[in-house]
Amino acid sequence: MRVIGRCVAAAGGSGEPVPLGKLEPIVARLWQGKARKPGSWTLARAQITAAGEVIRIEREPGRLALPVVTVAGGAKVLWDGRFAIEIADGLAGDLEVRALGRAGLAELKRLGCAVKGASGLLLAPSFWRANNLLAVPAIDFWVQEGLDRLISADFMGLRYNSGGIGVVGKDDPEAS
Repeated sequence: MRVIGRCVAAAGGSGEPVPLGKLEPIVARLWQGKARKPGSWTLARAQITAAGEVIRIEREPGRLALPVVTVAGGAKVLWDGRFAIEIADGLAGDLEVRALGRAGLAELKRLGCAVKGASGLLLAPSFWRANNLLAVPAIDFWVQEGLDRLISADFMGLRYNSGGIGVVGKDDPEAS
């Protein structure tokens, strides 16, 4: 149950543990073998789906609008509670960070980078200047060489009770 709870918290971007009272019935259904029948739940901004032997936990689409943030060189922000965004000082001008979405998938295809539209990718951070897609770090897409040294989006995982990577501290975006 702890593993499922931590996966839900990480996928949803929660800085707090998942409420056990809401998690227990979901885990009970999964472990009682009833997951062979397709099931779907939402909890703490995460969507849990089960079918056969597969349990999928990802950010819940649609409940709350994903953030759109304008950043400039030197910026460090936490995007959607899930990704540490960092823009190097050397990058001139503002960038917009937003979920890739269907429009972003279409733009990737137009730019010659056809990817399958997995639902998780639709909710990944992408970097834009005006209407021009510049980067999607989750799939290592950079419209020009060198942007990967100026723009980063690192998945934070858990930020509570882990004592390791992902813990908010003095060097983390939330601390500033």
